[in-house]
Amino acid sequence: MFGHDPLSARTTSLLTTWANAARAAGYDCLMGRKLRDHLQSSGFTVSRMLQLEDQELSFSGPARPDVLDAWRLRFSRMGLLRDICGPNFDEVREEFLGCLMRADHNSLAKVYCCIANKGRVHV
Repeated sequence: MFGHDPLSARTTSLLTTWANAARAAGYDCLMGRKLRDHLQSSGFTVSRMLQLEDQELSFSGPARPDVLDAWRLRFSRMGLLRDICGPNFDEVREEFLGCLMRADHNSLAKVYCCIANKGRVHV
């Protein structure tokens, strides 16, 4: 949910507040860039770190209709964001979805994949 532009300062602030609260509850929206270090500190050997293209989370330009539907469903499950936004939740959701529909939408978000193993690998 981060790195999407254009969003208002208020919506960005509410999303940041949500991310901090989610992190405190054990869900880290910025985990991707930390994967390698967490895996290595847990005894895994990282053989490959990939940055993946993703048409739902990391894309620029207008979203496809199925992507917008997926985001709508995601928002419907986000009780913590609803609590943080209070009466502004619908407006934040609609601004975010509107941002995804814009031709000038730009995403700096990245999707990471780490390939790692622990212990001996038998070939």
